Amino acid sequence: MPSLVFIDSTVFTRLLLGRDGADFAVNLFSRIERGVDTGVTDTLALYEAYAKTIVAAGGELAATHNPWEAVRLLDSDIVARRMAVDKAVMVASYVEHLVSQGRLLVIPVTMDHLAEALRLSAIYGLRLNEAVHIAAARSARVQKLATFNERMRRVSGIEFIP
Repeated sequence: MPSLVFIDSTVFTRLLLGRDGADFAVNLFSRIERGVDTGVTDTLALYEAYAKTIVAAGGELAATHNPWEAVRLLDSDIVARRMAVDKAVMVASYVEHLVSQGRLLVIPVTMDHLAEALRLSAIYGLRLNEAVHIAAARSARVQKLATFNERMRRVSGIEFIP
């Protein structure tokens, strides 16, 4: 039986942008596509991945690594915004494909997750979005949580990869 692996937005981002850790992300998604593992994520992680993709694409169009300059371009140039959003749509299409194949489960963030996230944030010193991912992962009873976020690794009772 495939193990459940929660995927946070940092893994999606590494896959999309080819940054450090992209090899891990490629291998993880390959395992998910083959059914060796089942991916689990939440709606907040997808929002974060799509938003980061749009800003990164804006940065490419603006020839900058400064996210604020990228956002300024995206806010002022509708053509650039459409081009950047098209990249996020490609990501969303891949996610939808994995979901349709039963390879990726997407958990809607609930009020229970938010309440638990507030508790986790206070205990472990996490940002609220990080704590939401932990709460969602715990509710899904995942075996592993894939992240490049060091703060999330403070939480006990979850195996973090890589």
